Amino acid sequence: MSVKTGTTGTQGTLGTTGTRALPAGKRDLVPVVPSVPCVPVVPVFTSDDWRHLSAGEASQLLAAETDAYRRELCWDVREAWRPVETARGTGALPGYVVRDEAGTIRGWTCFLDHRGLRQVAMLVSDTALATTMLVERIVTAPGAAAVRGEIVCVRDAAPGLADALRARQFDVSAYRYLSLEWSGRSLDGPNGARFAKTDRSWRPDDLDAVIALCARAYADSTDVRAFAPAGTPAEWLDYITTMVSGTGCGRFMPDASFLVEGDDAGTLDAAVLTTDLGCGTAHIAQVVVDPAARGRGLGRRLVEAVIDHARAHGSARVTLLVADTNRAAGRLYDAAGFVDRAQHIVGVRMRD
Repeated sequence: MSVKTGTTGTQGTLGTTGTRALPAGKRDLVPVVPSVPCVPVVPVFTSDDWRHLSAGEASQLLAAETDAYRRELCWDVREAWRPVETARGTGALPGYVVRDEAGTIRGWTCFLDHRGLRQVAMLVSDTALATTMLVERIVTAPGAAAVRGEIVCVRDAAPGLADALRARQFDVSAYRYLSLEWSGRSLDGPNGARFAKTDRSWRPDDLDAVIALCARAYADSTDVRAFAPAGTPAEWLDYITTMVSGTGCGRFMPDASFLVEGDDAGTLDAAVLTTDLGCGTAHIAQVVVDPAARGRGLGRRLVEAVIDHARAHGSARVTLLVADTNRAAGRLYDAAGFVDRAQHIVGVRMRD
């Protein structure tokens, strides 16, 4: 902007030259910079099917997330995720990436339609815009009209994810990822859990009883959950069967999974199911107590049994996930010495 000299304009007002006249006797003029509205620069992002990635690009994304799981969650997912690249490369595992103008990947996700539900396995980004774009692609991707709902259960690694899901009418909850480690400390005192024996450990013929117990225990639950969202017998069967036979939530540990039998033959009052995540981590995948048996301390008793077993068999820690809205369970774990290590975001949207 050029600055003119002279006495242009009227005293105390803006002149047409963009200068302000000074009082008489003042020959220098002060330039005035016009007020220009600040227009935010919106980055230009594009999304693409992640099945179009090169094997090298996909490998880098999976390696970074594998490292994050190990570092943040003490969870070795290499075995569970081994089929991912093959499924992506053959087109069997949908997903998307978001790139910026320079072509840099700023976010990515992958998901699978399973038993009528679109289940999001991973969602990672470094900006809320990329997160929103990924959520939009998930809910509008081919086949979306054929599923009865979507489930997101991911490490909290995408800014604005909860808001993006709520904008798409998901029910959303944060889940605390808690850890209890005993390196250099005793768990026999007030800062640790008291060990207690339970009735017995898991047997293969307990499957039906555990499924029935879960159905009773969660019948009136209002917590947002990533498993058995509609609470149907088929969902509970799929959930428990997958846990005890698969590796998606670690490898099942029958000797560290304990049950309290009910008064009636073939029934259970409570159960805890435990998996091995590698990295010296025993993970409490499910704690469930029959509503009629609550108030007897069975949940704490089962958690203590897992801690006892894990420590005795060389594990370095016990971890678990609990909904932030489940205050009673959260207090139980806090009292047992668990501390927050990370957070998951769970979002569920079911069709009517």
